[in-house]
Amino acid sequence: MINIKIPADDKRTLIRTYLELLNIVNPNPDNKLTEGEVKLLTEFILLPEKYSYQRFSRYAKPLILKTLKEVWDWELSPINLNSKIYELVNKGYIWRDEDGVLYIKEYLIKSAKLLDSRKITIEFNDSKAN
Repeated sequence: MINIKIPADDKRTLIRTYLELLNIVNPNPDNKLTEGEVKLLTEFILLPEKYSYQRFSRYAKPLILKTLKEVWDWELSPINLNSKIYELVNKGYIWRDEDGVLYIKEYLIKSAKLLDSRKITIEFNDSKAN
């Protein structure tokens, strides 16, 4: 087991670092996140609780576009934002229910809530041991 202590003062940095770590251990090169996708997913995870069931709604997307511009100096059009969202769907970080509503995978949301401890544990199992 490896324990990693992330020195960060804000949740944005913690979530971004966590997503980058997941990216490193992801065995599928087709599902690796780009730097922009990490930023985008981070901001969707950080949306206020009132958007927890509608993170990809027409009300939440303008907030994301504004935050991307203010925090990351990254200006996206609404069409480009939708394209980036569907890239995350294709990579398996966002899923669509029967009604077509988009959600971030639950393990990402739960992990983000646990990051307040500023300690991430990654466990590697060696299948050859014993």
